[in-house]
Amino acid sequence: MKINEAAKRAHLTKKAIRHYEEKGLIHPKAHPQGGYKDYKDSVDDLQLIAFLRQLSMPVNDIKRYLEYKDQRKALLIQHLESIESEIASLHAIKEGIHLLLGDPSDDIALCHYLRDAHTIHGDQVLRQLTLLFPDGTGDFVRIHFGQYLREPLDTDAKCHA
Repeated sequence: MKINEAAKRAHLTKKAIRHYEEKGLIHPKAHPQGGYKDYKDSVDDLQLIAFLRQLSMPVNDIKRYLEYKDQRKALLIQHLESIESEIASLHAIKEGIHLLLGDPSDDIALCHYLRDAHTIHGDQVLRQLTLLFPDGTGDFVRIHFGQYLREPLDTDAKCHA
């Protein structure tokens, strides 16, 4: 089965399939005649990969999910905890927006809110970068600028900088 048919069956793009192959999630067989790859044995994994990506599971975790079947439950629990942390962060963001809607000129209250939210949710912003930019851009920003993103707004001077 060529990549076009595998893409149709798994409801993925050829680019996505090549990306998952490059990351080692699937291993199509090289067809001896014609020089193309046979994706027939990869379709089920591709469908599972597509489903797990819809659940926002990172590609590296999906790779572990596929490789270590005995660890699947632990990986799902870990992913669920990450999602719950993300939900808590989104609630904190929502509260910050409501705070701004109530009195956008109250900079001090907003500063204290941001400081408290950072203390509670820590590196959530950094984790989001990797999810939002899976092509490596998020990791680049996290690696090179993460130290600045981790710094809390713990003084009024930082709030007004």
